[in-house]
Amino acid sequence: MKKKGSLYYLHPRHICSEIEGYGYEYSIGKALRNYGIYLGCGALAGCAFRLQPVYIIIMLLLGIVFVPGMVLSTYRNKSNQSKFWDAVSYMDQILTVFRDKKRYQPSLAEIKSSFAESPMYDCLDKAEKHMLTSTSADAQQEAYQMIETDYGCLRMKNIHRYMANVQTLGGDVTDAIKILQDDLRNWELRQQEAQMQRVSARNVVYGILGGCVFLELVILWAFYFYGMDLMHEPLVQICGVIEWVASLLLVRATDRKASVDWMDRKNTLSDEKILANYEQVVHFDKKKEMATSLRWTVIPAVFLIISIARHASVAIIVIMAALTVFVLFSWKVGYLLSYQDTVKEMRRAFPTWILDVALRMQTDSVQVALYGSYETAPTVLKPELDLFYEDLKKHPESIDPYLNFLKNFPIRGVDSFMRKIYSVYAGTSAQEQTAIMDMVERNNYLMDEAEKAKNEEALRPLDEMGYRVMGVIGAKMMVEMVVMFMQMVEKITNF
Repeated sequence: MKKKGSLYYLHPRHICSEIEGYGYEYSIGKALRNYGIYLGCGALAGCAFRLQPVYIIIMLLLGIVFVPGMVLSTYRNKSNQSKFWDAVSYMDQILTVFRDKKRYQPSLAEIKSSFAESPMYDCLDKAEKHMLTSTSADAQQEAYQMIETDYGCLRMKNIHRYMANVQTLGGDVTDAIKILQDDLRNWELRQQEAQMQRVSARNVVYGILGGCVFLELVILWAFYFYGMDLMHEPLVQICGVIEWVASLLLVRATDRKASVDWMDRKNTLSDEKILANYEQVVHFDKKKEMATSLRWTVIPAVFLIISIARHASVAIIVIMAALTVFVLFSWKVGYLLSYQDTVKEMRRAFPTWILDVALRMQTDSVQVALYGSYETAPTVLKPELDLFYEDLKKHPESIDPYLNFLKNFPIRGVDSFMRKIYSVYAGTSAQEQTAIMDMVERNNYLMDEAEKAKNEEALRPLDEMGYRVMGVIGAKMMVEMVVMFMQMVEKITNF
């Protein structure tokens, strides 16, 4: 589906329709009121900077296209947060009831009424009716998919898969439910903290923007009262229009970065890029890459020699020397970047995989759980799992395949966790269930670290917006200072 642009949402009916899709009411009257507020604030800002009417009109016309986007970001963020809390409540309640009933449909029927005032009610009601009326053998799986389409996340899929296994295989669910609920609560706390951090970072950006504009305004009016009217200069007027549009762009970008889908937070790298980095690390040919870099180094080296021979300026010689050194060691730079990205992704992925394996071990044997985890395993781990499975087939009773897993990457806890899994498989652990629960508790710490690192990385672009705001306002003030010096020189010349 083709993405609609900002001009499309300028029409009040279009933006009302979009916001209604988020589950909120938004009338044409509200849309017109927001446009009126924008025009009024923009006109006041233009007057404060003493812009000429023609520049105020241009400023307002250029900036109005960003208003719908900012309104949509506000409602999108409200919708994302509402869906997140509904999904958390659903997962927590369904696990609690399922622990006693051990059947999904009766459990869903019992909790459904608690969502009567939530948009999630229609989704749950539709899923329940499908299970009751469908003749399909996969009716329950289809019901899961109905809910996951609107509210799905990795944890919900794990919960649904586990409940389906219990209904098929039976068994005690107490420990598994505890594992899932503990993970859910930890995830809820981490996401809540991340939401607060994003709101705080967004407010900091707005504060920086407001403070910088106010400071600029005070300086301009101070010069004006001292007889230096910088604001009437055409160059300053044009820069004022550019500053207004750039500020609206930054506000909209800040809103977008602060408004994220808390249910399905994808990696910053695509699966293709993750696998490409892994392949570069694993199949890296040091001699070949060094030889390639050495061949390319000849070009800047020749220019460096020519620059020295012709007695070029020191700056040019330094630049050519730096370029030569960079090209010479470029093979190492590319490898290190790929290695760092791969290790970072593995550190995030490993705790997720361990939790999945531990959950599967509640209903399956160890090796069935290990093989079954492949389908839902994070992309970065799948090549290593392929090697692990191959080694496991050759030496099914040996501990070596377990110890060789991820041995070439510095991932904390891998050796300990794999030894624990092997001890459960070999029957050397006195209390298997206790060993699994101990493994899960230790894994929660790694999961917490991985999630916090991911949240911090996702927050970084939002933190950088403050520097961009200062850059825009600073550039405008530099222009104003140049104009001020030009006026001073003109006055001195005419004196």
